Amino acid sequence: MQLAVMIAGVAAEAAGWWAVATGRRNVWRVMPFVLFGMALAAVLARRPVWAGDAGASAEAASRDGVSSATIRCFVDQFASGGRGGGTPTPR
Repeated sequence: MQLAVMIAGVAAEAAGWWAVATGRRNVWRVMPFVLFGMALAAVLARRPVWAGDAGASAEAASRDGVSSATIRCFVDQFASGGRGGGTPTPR
């Protein structure tokens, strides 16, 4: 059952991206339905299993990675004068 759901999920995502890549559909109109359907099928095929305690080092690594990526986005945004990421232009 799980293998069939996985294969169907791969096929659904491939079909969704194929429709987007060929220009027939908008990514924001197709992929939310595809991903929701995949999540629903996964939950129905097998109930979610809690991961348990990952440990302090995994928590620190993920926290530091997320915070540094967030800070980098804001630094790029303000350094470019609000025009998005990239290198700052001289004024």
